[in-house]
Amino acid sequence: MPWCAFGATDTGATLDGATYLTQLASGLLAVIAVILALAWVLRRLPTATGARPDAIEILAVRAVGTRDRLLLVRVGDEQLLIASGPAGLRTLHRLRHPIVIEETTPGEDLSFARLLRRARKGAAQSEIHP
Repeated sequence: MPWCAFGATDTGATLDGATYLTQLASGLLAVIAVILALAWVLRRLPTATGARPDAIEILAVRAVGTRDRLLLVRVGDEQLLIASGPAGLRTLHRLRHPIVIEETTPGEDLSFARLLRRARKGAAQSEIHP
């Protein structure tokens, strides 16, 4: 009889251990989910980086080779022409007179980023001027 009682106690301990491990694993997953959610929220907030969301804007991109690009970038009130390639980024020129980029018409290049920017501008104007 003592052997059966010992076996029953051992089975109960195994079940308690399994329950403990299940609770431990679910708690760990919950903590990881909270960390990932906070990281996602902080990445989306414009104040998390300490800069205005429109402080740096890529106005135009032109491919000049298979891996080389020219970028027209606006930083604050200044415009820069930047070369991007396998070796990295390099400032080519600071424009004294900023280039005015016109809005695209429906037949022109409508990248997703440009459409999103246009939608945001429309939403911001509708909030300012009801």
